[in-house]
Amino acid sequence: MSTTRSSDRRSTITTLLHNAAAAGRIDPALDPDDTTAWIMALIAALHTSAATDPSFTRQPSSRRCA
Repeated sequence: MSTTRSSDRRSTITTLLHNAAAAGRIDPALDPDDTTAWIMALIAALHTSAATDPSFTRQPSSRRCA
């Protein structure tokens, strides 16, 4: 994954968290930067788990994330 793409994803998640806190959808006491780091770590762990699971078969998708 490119550094720019990772930075874009981090920025998008952080913005979503800021907006959710402002709208009262999540706890406003959560630090958006720390929470973003946790979310990105969880996503990376899921990707690693799938990549190393011999029974995992990737399904073709017509929609790809940027």
